[in-house]
Amino acid sequence: MSCTKIEDEIVCIGDDSFHCPHCGKVYNDEKYCDRINRNKSGYTRVYCECGKAFDIVIDSLGKLHGVLTLKQVRELEAEMNNKFYE
Repeated sequence: MSCTKIEDEIVCIGDDSFHCPHCGKVYNDEKYCDRINRNKSGYTRVYCECGKAFDIVIDSLGKLHGVLTLKQVRELEAEMNNKFYE
């Protein structure tokens, strides 16, 4: 977030960039903010060029975060458990 003083007021603008948690590709597009605002669940799904999906959420400071989907987290957990118990 960047803040600038204009006359007697301070204006803060949130950063609208985020990255894919799989390949690290950076996205800079405000259309995803609009999609999140229209969606009542508070997130939106993005399909990256690497072929994998991920969700985008906004934290309380207005910063966007790319996170794994719930299904991906469960698959990762199962994979880790299988490796641990082998």
